[in-house]
Amino acid sequence: MHTVDVAEFYIPFTARRNPHQQIATRHALAWLRFTALVDAANETEQLQQFITFGDLAARTYPDVGAAELEQIINWINWLFILDDQLDEPCDPSGADNALAMLTHLRQVIKSDGGATACRPLETAWQMLWQKLSAGMGQHAQQRFLLTIEQYLISLQQEITITAEGYIPDLLTFAEIRRNSGAAKTTLSINEYAYHRELPPAFCDSELYQIMTDATCDVIGMTNDIWSYAKEIAHPANNSYVVIFAHQTGCDITAAMILVNHLITSRVKCFLRARTKLPAFLHQLKLSAADRKFIQRYIAGMEHWMRGNLEWSAATPRYHH
Repeated sequence: MHTVDVAEFYIPFTARRNPHQQIATRHALAWLRFTALVDAANETEQLQQFITFGDLAARTYPDVGAAELEQIINWINWLFILDDQLDEPCDPSGADNALAMLTHLRQVIKSDGGATACRPLETAWQMLWQKLSAGMGQHAQQRFLLTIEQYLISLQQEITITAEGYIPDLLTFAEIRRNSGAAKTTLSINEYAYHRELPPAFCDSELYQIMTDATCDVIGMTNDIWSYAKEIAHPANNSYVVIFAHQTGCDITAAMILVNHLITSRVKCFLRARTKLPAFLHQLKLSAADRKFIQRYIAGMEHWMRGNLEWSAATPRYHH
């Protein structure tokens, strides 16, 4: 098995931690108990495992306030709980159950008529969304909900791929992975964290799309390298490492190296796009406040790429 080290990655952004990590994590653990997202019989052991997600949030949102960090940790906990519920051997019956669960969850989130929250994960979502939406403008809410819908649909696509036992081509998988990695939702939540909306002219721009796609690719590929040992315990084809090995006929070590080369390429794509940002913002004739927030939002992309790398290298989730 190929061993990896942080020094092998070209993700040249600064790594920092949020100073509110400890208190925000403590409050988030209390929220998990309150929402029954942890099993009372194994509460102590499970809560200990969730501390790592407070560390992820602190690394990827180093500048947000304590109250905002607490809700972000809640959101990250919610995402990982959902991921773990789907992380089971995917035989046909299991796949059908998982797809049905995701379909109902999508209905609850969209507030479709007749869709009543009946699982702790669904009621926890309703409580969490009440908090998050109160700190977002209308357009930010719409963008955030869209990223969640895309995320859940992409999870359904991955479940179907695994159940049918085929390995998708790289380009098809890249489109799915940009959503299934939940990176878009974690970037979008910056509009809650700073209680400010991105200007529509920027959100609709090609430059924004390029930087978002590059960031999602880097996060997804980094995760697929570090989590390979964990994910391979549940046979699945939804990994850049697996797809590179299949497409090229190489072994896992070589596949990881190829994925890492692609990470470097995508980081360089992001950096090239970032050099064009000042002139583009000037062209849009935005206010100083809007320009400042966009710069902060782009910094959030950098925090996620680097923070996710540092966290992946340290978390017990990927290193038993």
